[in-house]
Amino acid sequence: MAPTRIQLALAAAAVILCTPQAVMAQEKKETTGEQTEWMKKAFALHVKSLSFQKGSAHFVTDGFFQKAGKSDFLLSRGDAFEGQSDHHASSTFTCTGVNEKEGVSIQYQSNFDHRSFGKNLISTDKGNLIVPWKK
Repeated sequence: MAPTRIQLALAAAAVILCTPQAVMAQEKKETTGEQTEWMKKAFALHVKSLSFQKGSAHFVTDGFFQKAGKSDFLLSRGDAFEGQSDHHASSTFTCTGVNEKEGVSIQYQSNFDHRSFGKNLISTDKGNLIVPWKK
């Protein structure tokens, strides 16, 4: 016996309701450099000390920035670390250079999921900045 229209509609609704939001179609917005000033302020606020150490950068943070779960870490070119994340936002950082005079060159990627706030949008911003040495 063939399924009725109601049975087909209920089956379709069940598939939609059981599909995770991440799988469903969503709008994506990608920008470059929009969060750079905010990132500079976050580093100034959350990095307690940053020093040059044998070609690497020694970070001590308040826990907002971490590498492998630690707030006291060394970074060399190519090393990555993370910013504090929550259900909506996450940031990853990659060291692109260590300059003994200027500081640490950082490439960032920041993601924000707006879906809990009514928009079917995930925004991503990428950029670069230099974090100066801090004693």
